[in-house]
Amino acid sequence: MSRPLPIVKNPAVDFLAFVLPWGVGVSNEEYQQKVAPLARRIATEIDNHTCKRAFTKSNRYRENFRIPFGDKRNALVQIGAVRPDNQNGGIRIVVNPAQFADGDAQHLHTVMERIVGHTYRRLLSTPLLNRIDFAVDVLHVDLDRLLVDYNYAQNVTMFGKRITRGGRTEGFNFGSVNSDYMCVVYDKRIERVHAAALNLIKTGRGDDRLIDNAIKRLQSTREVPNAMRVEVRGKKMRGLEPWKLDRLANRFARFRFVDLSQNGTQLSELDEAAFYALCQQQGVKAALALFKGSPQAGKVRKYWESRQASWWQPESLWTEACAALLNTGIFPDQAFAKPKVRNLAEPQL
Repeated sequence: MSRPLPIVKNPAVDFLAFVLPWGVGVSNEEYQQKVAPLARRIATEIDNHTCKRAFTKSNRYRENFRIPFGDKRNALVQIGAVRPDNQNGGIRIVVNPAQFADGDAQHLHTVMERIVGHTYRRLLSTPLLNRIDFAVDVLHVDLDRLLVDYNYAQNVTMFGKRITRGGRTEGFNFGSVNSDYMCVVYDKRIERVHAAALNLIKTGRGDDRLIDNAIKRLQSTREVPNAMRVEVRGKKMRGLEPWKLDRLANRFARFRFVDLSQNGTQLSELDEAAFYALCQQQGVKAALALFKGSPQAGKVRKYWESRQASWWQPESLWTEACAALLNTGIFPDQAFAKPKVRNLAEPQL
């Protein structure tokens, strides 16, 4: 039975942290005066159960709370920079738009407008991005039958995590601890099984019906088709304005996949196993370099080139990812338009 053709899904925004330039350019005394009424409104929202107090590791903001959407979805909101002169804005919001249900973005804005006031909608037109993660799922692909390469990496840490007795690969990370970006490829199916198993453990001493549901969920995750996720995690966006996002390099285009399930140049069983093991252990570039000068070098190079994944066409993925951010409904269209430069020679009205 032949494998179904791989399907590359549209990109999604899997994580988003941004700052709004609230309380910028005022004295410390004025800043304290602006924070006080917001703190009272936050307390009222918490009393009304529309917000929940949050406890974070960072102490950069005075007020930390969550706005729940339902079914474990929520937004983390931080207001009142402790050191406003060293921070880009006094409001920070963290969400996972990929998990949004209909109405979540509007609910976030409704609650925030009650807390911040009418200026909140205007602030949304000039957000500053701290972090953004884009994710692309590829269905009907087995990560154990792929060779993964990432180009143009200078400081790179790559590792494969094995979790089964058969040595099944869970994923690869490309990027160093200090990199602005971390690029990740991992087995989405394994992640789902892990989540379902963890849910079963947590439910182990609960109601029998909950346990039955958890077991069914675990069984269903084991029956879903293979799926791979490719993520570009912009860990340090340094206050990037959304309209500049599509001007950045397309980091999806840096990935190259060799699909061993595709037809192509054949290797002996021993050479194929050796090349695959070297790729998994040291990376594709190092594996090709180790074969260089050997009698098998030409065949190994042809094997690698002939099996380039035809389903991976990343040229448009970055543009589609930027469009996905617009489609979340978090920011208005103005946030994605380049600001007009005012001609100082023109008379002011």
